[in-house]
Amino acid sequence: MPTLEVSTTLETMTCPHCAGVFAISASFLSEARVKGNFAQTWACPYCKEARGYGKGSHQIEKEKLEAKLAQLERMKAMEEERKAYYKKEAEHFRKSRDGMKGALTRERNRVGNGVCPCCDRTFVNLQRHMASKHPDHTTKQIEL
Repeated sequence: MPTLEVSTTLETMTCPHCAGVFAISASFLSEARVKGNFAQTWACPYCKEARGYGKGSHQIEKEKLEAKLAQLERMKAMEEERKAYYKKEAEHFRKSRDGMKGALTRERNRVGNGVCPCCDRTFVNLQRHMASKHPDHTTKQIEL
């Protein structure tokens, strides 16, 4: 007569409802952990209370990866906002510099043509006029 030998590993469990101790196949439990969503359930042999795993290991790992992806996307969006802000700020200061440079150039041209920057009158010898009538006016050149 042929003989069939089967060996299985059992894991012991304690029912949280009635505190009864029982054993279930380790392969069954590992598969239930992976599947999750109560796809594989079992019942306590004493109180008949149903048990199972809510979230599978794959689902938990997937949620972790999705959370990490969402965090990276938020960081990317923040970096793009920061980049746009600094680009806009640089453009603002560039325009401001260009405006000041234009105003300074216009003023230099007026002075070069003999127009007093303080009283807007025209003089043949502007240097003498500035020294005598407006001595506190600075003549330093501004570099931009």
